[in-house]
Amino acid sequence: MRDGTELVTWVSLPGDGTGKYDVILIRNPYVEAPPEDTPFETEAEDDAFARNGFVFVMQHCRGRGGSDGDFIPFCREKEDGLDAIAWIEKQPWAKDIYLMGGSYLGYVQLAMLADLPESVKGAYMAVMTNSAEKLNFKNGVLKADICAIWYLGMYHAWDLVHKDPYKSYEEEWFKNPMSEYGRRVWGYDVEPFNNAFTKWDDPVLSKDYGMQALDAMRKCRIPIVMETGWTEPFFNGTWEMWKELPEEIREKSAFLVGPWSHGPVIPENWPYPFENAEYDEITAIIDWSDHIRYGNPSRFLKEGYIKYYEVGKASWAFAKDWPEGETKSNWYLGKGGLTEEKPAEGEVSYDADPLNPASFPGGPCTFATGEVGFAKQPEPNFRDDVKSFLSAPLKEELHVAGRIGAALEVSTDRDATMFLIRVSCVTEKGDAVPMQDCPVILKETTPGEKMKVEFLTDPIVWTLHKGERIRLDVASADAHSYRVHTNVRGDWFAARDTAVAHNTVYFGESVLTLPTVME
Repeated sequence: MRDGTELVTWVSLPGDGTGKYDVILIRNPYVEAPPEDTPFETEAEDDAFARNGFVFVMQHCRGRGGSDGDFIPFCREKEDGLDAIAWIEKQPWAKDIYLMGGSYLGYVQLAMLADLPESVKGAYMAVMTNSAEKLNFKNGVLKADICAIWYLGMYHAWDLVHKDPYKSYEEEWFKNPMSEYGRRVWGYDVEPFNNAFTKWDDPVLSKDYGMQALDAMRKCRIPIVMETGWTEPFFNGTWEMWKELPEEIREKSAFLVGPWSHGPVIPENWPYPFENAEYDEITAIIDWSDHIRYGNPSRFLKEGYIKYYEVGKASWAFAKDWPEGETKSNWYLGKGGLTEEKPAEGEVSYDADPLNPASFPGGPCTFATGEVGFAKQPEPNFRDDVKSFLSAPLKEELHVAGRIGAALEVSTDRDATMFLIRVSCVTEKGDAVPMQDCPVILKETTPGEKMKVEFLTDPIVWTLHKGERIRLDVASADAHSYRVHTNVRGDWFAARDTAVAHNTVYFGESVLTLPTVME
């Protein structure tokens, strides 16, 4: 690298290794150091990339695997990635270069996307965002088990007070204040870690906590594929990245959204039949690269289009923009559940205790500490501080497409609190499957005063069938997905004290709104 640091870099050549070839580059932090004095060998003729005439280059990120240096997440990836490309350009076997990677392997490519040389012709990047704010937060609420636990296993794991990342998370995450989390788990402050949660919008500090990729989309000059899933924890940033691409580049690129969480896999315990959702990433990457190299039509994607899985239909569709239902289906909260008619006035209350918070399995912001994605939900009202509202069985299909909204009339006896909604599909078998959710922090409230709280989820495309039900859960915490609010006004990062909040939802005007399309 430009500072003299040496990074382990494997090169797998196709065929007999002579000649010049196009190159696939991956930069990976999830690697082990190679055995000392033992060469790395691979049967190139059995490798999918080699069979398609690619050199496969895989580099250990700085401070990981066998590479020298210190790994500080989200730092130096731009410089190291560009140096790796410059090294490849000098090799006698190298022609054009193609980038690929998902999650952090995608971030390392995003970090340098705005400054690529002419030798790089295309990229395939999955399940990652270029925004530190979208990486760590949803609607201003800190995601609970993403960077908080991931960072523990990646940065100086040998220094962890509890030695094990999961134990460190379990022992320290639910304590306050958040500002002392780093000190509790490492024994010392880690400034880039703290900055990621508090100074993500400071351009001066951007290089220290994950903003190297901020201009990735706006300055991109190569066709790319962006892959994500409906319950992918970084989806809230990825779908906005598509809109940031210059129009002429977006028309040469493609976006893929499947019924997945953090990767194109359908876990066996998911209770919903996501049929026709199988997806082979390696085949798709080769397909897209060949499309760019030779002008072959892609078998899976379409230039300038979003390809998305229609949940409930078990089919795929293409669209130039995010699908958004033009009609609104309103469902009012009441003692009888969700109804299409406004109910009589009434209310329901619960006590939200930050020291004993509610937690839901799965959902769109789950990652490392429990069930992910479309996991089966508990029974309605499974806790006193979770209030569930169910519709009657649907009499006909309901085609939901877009961002689900809600407007709740609420009150609290605290000067600050949080509300959260989770919208689920309840199958005819009675299994509740999460569609989307949304947390909202009320930073300043007047105790006892009624107020309107508006929610807007990320998009989803889902056909609810005849006989299925809509379920809405209202709570003030989901400890599995989001940082629990203290119910105390002030800086959430420095908040030390907690209080129990008595929160109320009023019927009559409280409504769930589903964007729908007629078919």
